[in-house]
Amino acid sequence: RKLCRFDEALETLQSAVEICDETLPLAGGVFRASMAIILAHQGRFEAGTRLLVASEEKIRPYPREMGKFHCLHARFQILQGHPGQARNTIEKAKQIAVEEDASHTGLLRQDIHETENQLEAFLSGPEHSS
Repeated sequence: RKLCRFDEALETLQSAVEICDETLPLAGGVFRASMAIILAHQGRFEAGTRLLVASEEKIRPYPREMGKFHCLHARFQILQGHPGQARNTIEKAKQIAVEEDASHTGLLRQDIHETENQLEAFLSGPEHSS
């Protein structure tokens, strides 16, 4: 059962971002991406997009984390109702998984699989059925 305590989660993540920005920029970037997903669930796509842009700058130097970021970004795009963009973003994550050593991409491959499942669930929803 999901609790949907979005405001509390946003507060906690914002505190984590403030702490991590100085000492662990990668973690700050990951937390921002998580905040963007919460904002998307609230329909706050513009604010979420700004967080994704800021997040990507922090994560870009780390390929495996960038792959996971692409999965989060695709989930954001699914919540926006942009399945085509989400599929393209998932492909970016898959490319990173191929390029990286397979023994180190288990979590990335799991994220890709879960994101693809979310996309398929969206596409098989009532608004996309024929």
